[in-house]
Amino acid sequence: IMAIVYDKFWALLKEKGIKVQRLRDDKVVSQAALTNLRHNNDVIIPTVNALCSYLCCQPGDIMRFVPDSEE
Repeated sequence: IMAIVYDKFWALLKEKGIKVQRLRDDKVVSQAALTNLRHNNDVIIPTVNALCSYLCCQPGDIMRFVPDSEE
């Protein structure tokens, strides 16, 4: 199954030295959204928008499309 994965999001957090707790404390995204990101489940566009705004990045910096052949 083709999917969007968020491995780049976790790598960017690590690179910027941002802990998940900070995202929660700053009310950037909900715990449910973070869980969805962790499990590569769907997230809504406002979540992507909030993360990109907070991290000063583009959507492609936090997610990538994985075709069937790469899973």
